[in-house]
Amino acid sequence: MAEFYVKKPVGEGVIAAVHLSTCSQLPEPESLMYLGSYASAEVAYKLANGYFPEVGFCPDCLQKAG
Repeated sequence: MAEFYVKKPVGEGVIAAVHLSTCSQLPEPESLMYLGSYASAEVAYKLANGYFPEVGFCPDCLQKAG
């Protein structure tokens, strides 16, 4: 299982990006929301989609999931 975070969007029309905890492009902690530990990125995506209207996968750590 992997731990997932979502970068909280700043401003309208900005996509919230789901990241792995090991991502080399993980933003500063104050801009992140912890999603939890899951077996797949899709579960983390669905959870993040409950908080934010537009969600995507980080192109660096989750490019294959998107």
